[in-house]
Amino acid sequence: MSERMPLQTTSVPIEKSVFQIVQLLKTVGFNDVAQIDRSGQITIFASRGKATFRFEPNIIGVLDVLSPKSRIRRDKLRPQAERIAWRILYQRLKGVYDSIRWDVESFGKVFAGNLITAKSDSGETLGDTLTVGIADGTLNGSNLIAGLLPEPEEKK
Repeated sequence: MSERMPLQTTSVPIEKSVFQIVQLLKTVGFNDVAQIDRSGQITIFASRGKATFRFEPNIIGVLDVLSPKSRIRRDKLRPQAERIAWRILYQRLKGVYDSIRWDVESFGKVFAGNLITAKSDSGETLGDTLTVGIADGTLNGSNLIAGLLPEPEEKK
């Protein structure tokens, strides 16, 4: 039995989905929302207070569902997979926005996984760190938590 993709196809251009995501993030309460294009890979960064968050779609995950075995077919499907992945990210964030707006979830709970960790030079998020920690069994290690938190400021 194969998995079903929420969107098997979409004609919505990536640029429209990115624009809608940026507008939605501003509505939710982020400021300084910026999209960065690195070699054709768009990443959205947003801040709220002193915290910075990263948002990007899982294009490889979509490709894995659309064409799990054929590498040749994956190349042909990549543009469609990119459109689908950005649309899924928009729909996810729209659902999150509704959850916050109706007090079903808090801002911190729904966006914690997108928070760029204090000690990350590479833009690694709390979600990235926890995913690795769960996979390799180091989630409860003191080094994992220490690696997420900033150094305490010295009192004058």
